[in-house]
Amino acid sequence: MMPLEKQEDILARLRATGITSVDDYTPFPKPFCVNPNSVKAIYLGCDPTNTKYMNRFEYAFALPDGRKYHFEQFVEGHRKQLEAIRLSWDQVYVQNLCQNYFTEETSQNKREWELAAGIWIPELQGELEQFHNDIPILLTSQLLLHVLLHDRKNARRAEEYYYCREGAAVPIQAEHNKLSCPLIPLYRHPKYNLSNWKQYGGMVCKHLNNAESV
Repeated sequence: MMPLEKQEDILARLRATGITSVDDYTPFPKPFCVNPNSVKAIYLGCDPTNTKYMNRFEYAFALPDGRKYHFEQFVEGHRKQLEAIRLSWDQVYVQNLCQNYFTEETSQNKREWELAAGIWIPELQGELEQFHNDIPILLTSQLLLHVLLHDRKNARRAEEYYYCREGAAVPIQAEHNKLSCPLIPLYRHPKYNLSNWKQYGGMVCKHLNNAESV
């Protein structure tokens, strides 16, 4: 877990950048990981902000008990996505790119969130050095892809990845992104529920099995 002094320092850096939507609150949620040696993928979200309830989570994604935070349905939706690619919570490292809270929801705060992401990306890169760089990162939002690619112009529309269109190869290779790991879109929006995208889910499963043998 990031030391509290380091968290306070990051909040100060965010405010110094001119970001006004930073919620001046610590501690940040801890990453959720049952056993680092069993991790087959990194499960990455945008940030822990929830303006409806303003809950303060102990762990990222309100794990392990979403019910305590009114987030049971949210956690269940992500669990089903993982099950569709034959993973469980104890096989992923769960973290947010921006680990601090904001006063506005991510979708309504894109400009400032992207500024904050620029500060957080090197921090996350260091955090993930504990894992082999062949372990893929599962992206739960297109916003993550936009800030992680070296050239965001190379980001394809979600449907192009999910339809496995030519030129939208998945995983997105490490050399094309700032975390230097394979990236796999696994978006949380109901439209991209893997029960409706079985070919794509099968392709992701195949890659995870390959990564497992590295």
